[in-house]
Amino acid sequence: MIRLVVSLAFVMAGFNAHAEIKVPFSGKYLFDLCMSKSDTLEDLFCNLYISGFVHGAMIAAANGKSDALCLPEGFTGDEARAIFLRTMRHLEEPKLSFLMGARADLSLAGALHLAFPCDAKKSN
Repeated sequence: MIRLVVSLAFVMAGFNAHAEIKVPFSGKYLFDLCMSKSDTLEDLFCNLYISGFVHGAMIAAANGKSDALCLPEGFTGDEARAIFLRTMRHLEEPKLSFLMGARADLSLAGALHLAFPCDAKKSN
């Protein structure tokens, strides 16, 4: 565990040296990071951010702390990234255009909610 923390610290230190992260950052900024070439620091940051978000949402739901997202069991960060990118690419629809300017966490949550609406799951 200590090795993982130290490794992540070095990765993030390297990331900060190569790319400027805007905090809080927007859905557009996260989208741009996620559209970066594979195996770059931007790509790694995208994967870490989305995977952490998904794991946090699933833990909160499992502990009864949140029912804001209704993600399927075993849902992964890679699946969330694909949904996020697909949703953000289709922002010409007026009802979705706000996601680009929203905070990254709200943009990601919005994209996941569109893919897995809670109402459909609760009515079953």
